Amino acid sequence: MPGNGLNIIIAVALTFVAPLLLIILDWKRSKRSKIILLLLSLQTVYFCAAFLIARPILLGHDYSGRLYGTIAVNALLALALVLTLNRQWWGLMAAVLIACFWLGALYINLPWF
Repeated sequence: MPGNGLNIIIAVALTFVAPLLLIILDWKRSKRSKIILLLLSLQTVYFCAAFLIARPILLGHDYSGRLYGTIAVNALLALALVLTLNRQWWGLMAAVLIACFWLGALYINLPWF
């Protein structure tokens, strides 16, 4: 298909570039909680590496307990980061975006989908 390359570029931009830009904006404006923003950026890099580069190595094979456990732990961590970011709107938007990515990955990988 001719549009496949463009779809991949858009997917990478949404899953990697958008949250990292929001994190960079929050990093420059905020004087506190740099560790939380660092965890958030690591979540973004791990998500992209797990789904775009080495899925079986980082997450586990299809329909395995390790796959569901890894995705669920990362989704819960992203949701916990959402709760810790008070009044840091750029970081909060990035955390919500990453949490939605992990929850979407959990939903897509469920056996009944």
